[in-house]
Amino acid sequence: MTQDVADVTVVVVNCNGGADLGDCLVSLSRSEPSPKEVVVVDNGSSDDSLEVAQNLSNDFRELKVIPLSTNQGLNVARNVGIEHATGKVVAFIDNDARAERDWIQRALDTMEQTGADAVQCKLLLAHDPTLVDSIGYLIGPFGFPRQLLRPGAPEDESAVEPRYLFGAKGAGMMFRRDALLQIGGFDPSFFLYGDETELFWRIFRMGGVVALAPQSVILHNSGGTRRFLSSAADDLLYRGGTRNYIRMIAKNQHPRRVLFDVFGQVSVWLAVAAYQATTGRRRAARLIMKGIAEAVRELPSLHRLRVEDELPFRIVPKSLKARVTVSYLGEIKRAI
Repeated sequence: MTQDVADVTVVVVNCNGGADLGDCLVSLSRSEPSPKEVVVVDNGSSDDSLEVAQNLSNDFRELKVIPLSTNQGLNVARNVGIEHATGKVVAFIDNDARAERDWIQRALDTMEQTGADAVQCKLLLAHDPTLVDSIGYLIGPFGFPRQLLRPGAPEDESAVEPRYLFGAKGAGMMFRRDALLQIGGFDPSFFLYGDETELFWRIFRMGGVVALAPQSVILHNSGGTRRFLSSAADDLLYRGGTRNYIRMIAKNQHPRRVLFDVFGQVSVWLAVAAYQATTGRRRAARLIMKGIAEAVRELPSLHRLRVEDELPFRIVPKSLKARVTVSYLGEIKRAI
């Protein structure tokens, strides 16, 4: 790393986000130090996204635009970004986010300070930067992630100092590239929802460390994914999300916990489906039930993957677990 260029590749995955992409790239062009390169992976956009990116190419030391013919999901696109990355560190930022000028240096400082293989940048809501979008999460009951602060909450003392996490939200996160390569990158079968958490399970299993970089700030227009995938949003959320969370645990949890947590996941999702049905959201309930059925049918193949998996299985330590509190139960109720 030189004085003004960091050995960092920034990957931006985009799909029909031309209206936001320009602001994101402009913010990246103002980073100090500058990234070594920015890689925009376009997931089959039909808007002016490619033109927006190409018009800003002169603002960067190097800007690579990788167009994919169809929308193949976040994880496929992220893996394409990793393949084209030459930096020792790979950062991911959503196309509807804007980074503060010193975000790269602050994240690198936290990596150095904590020995982390990955860091969560502090995500604040773009419409009101006094409110948190995400500062990372721990693991709750049955392997569900629990945010340190719920989205939309004001910052408190937990958002001020670096601390260890189980995982990070993908709108702003940074990895040592060799750690990503060691675990094989993102799982392309996770199209959306649970995709980042599944990766962090494997980071944890390889003995990796994740930390919050509280001075590395990114402003995020949360909810953009559902806006751009409106026609398929309910199916991806209720069916795909349910399926992915069950599969994630079946694939990664320690043998002493896996059956208990898979049963717990299925039970929770059955309860969520019942709640949706009794509140008049029957389509959501049907999609959740479909997701449960798909995940259960996949359990034998996931077991075979576990047998062949070279990464060790580890019990999550108490330091990375979330306590069950009344407020936590309230958060679950609000989520469903």
